[in-house]
Amino acid sequence: MHFMPAPGESASGFLIHLSRSFSAELAPLLSALLSDPQAVASAVYSPMLAGPISDLVGASVRELLPMFAAPHSKANYLRIGEFVLRYGQINQSTRRVAPETFADDIGAGRRPYHRLSWSIAALRIDPDTSHRLIDTCDRCGRRLRWMNTFDVSQCGECTRRLWLCKGDSAAPDAYDVFVGELFNSTINVRKAARNQLPRRIRAWIEGDILDLIEVIGAVICLANQGVELPPNRSEGIEIVLAGESAIRRCLRRPLGQAMCSKDRLAPALASSKVFARLRRAPSRLVSEYLMSLVI
Repeated sequence: MHFMPAPGESASGFLIHLSRSFSAELAPLLSALLSDPQAVASAVYSPMLAGPISDLVGASVRELLPMFAAPHSKANYLRIGEFVLRYGQINQSTRRVAPETFADDIGAGRRPYHRLSWSIAALRIDPDTSHRLIDTCDRCGRRLRWMNTFDVSQCGECTRRLWLCKGDSAAPDAYDVFVGELFNSTINVRKAARNQLPRRIRAWIEGDILDLIEVIGAVICLANQGVELPPNRSEGIEIVLAGESAIRRCLRRPLGQAMCSKDRLAPALASSKVFARLRRAPSRLVSEYLMSLVI
């Protein structure tokens, strides 16, 4: 027996595929893995499963490892293929899928399968096709969950064939386009995306680039509304792509606006809010970079 994961397939999706294979040889491992409602969702974090799965399905461990998010040498970071992200930047709390990508699979005569990249929280589109990702069934309105999944291309509640779902028809915004290109499977597309960034940050890992956009988006909201949530990521990426001078102006904008206030305490308050947000950046690299621009 020889089962191979599809290119870019997630471990969670592959386990669901195996569970439908009617193989008695797979029963012991799969029953253990699937008995815990959270086990399928968390499988992507467990590259040690590659060994036992290899013994059962005939594929080599090397062929199976790309299905997993592997621990990185940098604490609290994971490697997904060629990408490095923080744990918190990967989301398996819901089962996100791209209906149009499933439709493409079927049209090409292959089984619809779940891509590991769909677990990257920042992605709102498939990075290779630009098809929208969804996590809610358009028929029953329920969230798509791993715990009741019997087929990754169907809703676990109402069995809706997800490739028939009507997705969001809105065109991807600047943030979606950039992040999609950052995680594209083609190296030249990724290089072109990075070459748009300020020179000092072009070699950063993907997780730090996402955090930078997030922090700048929060500062934009501080300037516009006095609160930092939710971060304005669309404007954030536009500021980043405009260069370091634009980033510097963005970071100083709340203080400049406060200087026009009749409240004498407003400048100090605005400054403290900005500095507090920069210090709270998940990555020290991001925090120090932004602090160097605002001081």
